[in-house]
Amino acid sequence: MFNLTIASLSTTIVVVAIGAISLTALSFLLAQKTFFRQPSLVMSVAVTDSIASLSQSSETEMFSEIDFTKQIFEHLYNSDNAQIPKEDLYRDLARLLEIAEHIRQAEDLRRKSEIYYSEYKSLSNELRTKYREFLPDDAFS
Repeated sequence: MFNLTIASLSTTIVVVAIGAISLTALSFLLAQKTFFRQPSLVMSVAVTDSIASLSQSSETEMFSEIDFTKQIFEHLYNSDNAQIPKEDLYRDLARLLEIAEHIRQAEDLRRKSEIYYSEYKSLSNELRTKYREFLPDDAFS
């Protein structure tokens, strides 16, 4: 019986010692905050990269659509058989270029998006209605 008690006591001491070491290691990691810092650092880099990528693609898409619309109106303006008065086309093309310049001059993506959705989309709806019969179906996507 005495041997069984010593064996049990030895096992208990080993378990307590392992627990104390684990607790000490966890306390050290928490104190250093390295355990929690690494995943959030990786996540914040990933989020930053995603936002930068989104910003670049959003701005690129805005200007792609505006440039496509500009090309259509330049083609209509330069066409010899256009049924639209050149003064109207010139005025609308100038408005389109003015909005594109406002977007380019905007400081950040939020402001660029505000101008795009408030000014360009408004103008594109107006032009779509005004020139519907002269424009290709995909003129304003």
